[in-house]
This record gives sequence, structure tokens and C-alpha cells, in this order.
Amino acid sequence: MNDLMEFIKVQWDDIHHSRNQEWKVLALLVPVYASFFVRTLDSRIRMAIAFLGLIVCVVGLFMSLSHWIIFYNKRQIISQCEKAIGIEVDFRRTPVPVQSLIVFTYFILGTPLAGWTMWVFSGNSTTVFIVSVFVLVVGLGFSFTSAIVMRKQFSLNNPKVLRLCGKLKSMDARVLEGDFSAFPLYARMDDLCRCIQLLHGRPLKLVANKLYDDESPWDVTKWSFTKAEGSDKVTDKKLLLNPSDEFQVSFATEKSDQQPHLHEKVFDIYISSSRIEASFEKGKPRASVDNGILIIPPMVPHKVTLHGPTFVVQCAIKGGCVDGDKQIIQEDIAE
Repeated sequence: MNDLMEFIKVQWDDIHHSRNQEWKVLALLVPVYASFFVRTLDSRIRMAIAFLGLIVCVVGLFMSLSHWIIFYNKRQIISQCEKAIGIEVDFRRTPVPVQSLIVFTYFILGTPLAGWTMWVFSGNSTTVFIVSVFVLVVGLGFSFTSAIVMRKQFSLNNPKVLRLCGKLKSMDARVLEGDFSAFPLYARMDDLCRCIQLLHGRPLKLVANKLYDDESPWDVTKWSFTKAEGSDKVTDKKLLLNPSDEFQVSFATEKSDQQPHLHEKVFDIYISSSRIEASFEKGKPRASVDNGILIIPPMVPHKVTLHGPTFVVQCAIKGGCVDGDKQIIQEDIAE
């Protein structure tokens, strides 16, 4: 789910980036119009500036149309990703799309430039008026016709969009399920103990939703780790990626300290051949087990003390995720 959220963010960033490009092109027309208020400019220079302004309008127009298509494509991708994580909201559309107004803006800004150019060539005010009205009418018709065509082409009922949605659903499934290996994985207890000893009590993640700098994909059958030559620093350790983050698996020892905490939608499951002790809120008895399993349901404040190598499995329920679910508490925990 975290990967999908990040993917959605990237798509919106691309949309905002394209929109910023359009505003920058429009900003290029500011000095073009400002030049007409400079009385000392020669008419030939004015003509060159006006012609340059028309070129900017044409370039901006085609850029806006390209971004319009990109916007609809990315909006379809975002919609499918939102459905994949359970977000389905129908928003009301405005009668006129914003992108259509941006396209029409280029025609509006280009009309005075086209009219002034015709005035220089013909000197006939009637011709200038006809050309200006023609550009505005064509721009108005083109903008609104484009809006109708775009919405029809990128409608969810369009066969091309349906095929795109099918591909996106397949992609979503791959992202949610994870690209897991096609062979079993195993880790030896002595390897795990040697590695966690070098981590100075920090839990060793075996299955998690993302990689850190000192981790690499668990892409071979046997789990392993590497450390820097002449140093006790762990430089790499294998990790099985589970992007959906519905469960994580860690390895801990008696040196792994834990703060009082609770989970909203996650089960904490401890499995060990050594003793496991759990302290809870005052008024609730302690729980302990030798050579067994301890399960702590969501919303139960607790602090666990380990007495040997222990596997910790965290499983989310009700569409939750393990990452970010832990809440450190300040409540009194019975000792």
C-alpha cells in the first residue's frame, strides 16, 4: 500500500510539473506585451516581438494540448490506484475543464498580437477587426470542442480506457502482492544470532515493506549478511520485501529493548524456545511463557522482555499496515 501511495504521489507531481510548465510559457508573454508600452522601440522591432509572441502562443497551445492528454492518462492511473487501496470517490466535474480555459487563454493572448500584425501589413482597421474576431471564435470553438473530444476519448466506457484499466489492475495486483521468489527461503539460527549481535540489540528485520541502505532483496534460498572488512559494521543483510505490509517478521534477542506501546490494527506474535515475559497496564496480570508463543492483540498496551532468540511476527487486520501502526505510550506498565 505504501508503494501505491508513493506511486500516486509521483503521478500528481508529474501533473503539477506539467501545469507549472504552462504557467512559465504564459509568463514569456509578459515582456512581449510590456514592450508595446515602450515608445522608443522601432516599429520593426515591435513587429519582431509580436511575431515572437505569436510563436510562443502556438508553442504553448500545443504544449497545453499534450499536457491535457497526459493529465487524463495519469488521472485514470491515479483512479485505479485509489480503488486498489479502497478509495472510491466520485467528484463532480466543472462544465468547462481548467485545461480548456488554458488553451483558450493562448487564443485570447494571441488575438491582439495577430491583430497588430495585420494592422502593420494592411493598415485596414476592418481587416484587423475581422482577423481578431476570427481568432477568438476559432479559439472558443477549438477549446470547447477539444474538451468534449477529450472527455469522450478518456471516458471510462471507452474501450481504450477499459484496456488501460485492465493493465493497471494487473499492475496493482503485482504491487500489492509483491514480486516474490519462486523458491523457498530459509535462515540458519547461528547466522541470525551472529548478525543481530553486531546490531547491538537492534531487531533484525527478515520481512518488511521497504529496504534500507544496509539491506538488499532476499533473492537466494539461504539468508545471509555481510560486514565490513576489519570492522563489526553490518553493510548488507537480506530482506524479503512485502509491499502490501500486511505482515512483517523480525528476529530479536534478550538484548533487544522495547518501550511500552500498543498497536491499533496489528497483532504482535512472539515465538521462542526461551522465556517470553509481557507486562501490561496496572491491574492486569503479567503473561509469560517458556518455549512457546505469546500473542498480543491490537489495542493492548504492553512491554515484552525476551530471554533468548525470538521470532517476532506482526500481522495487520482490517486493511491495516504494520509500518506506522506502533504507538509509544506513557501509561504505567506493571513491572
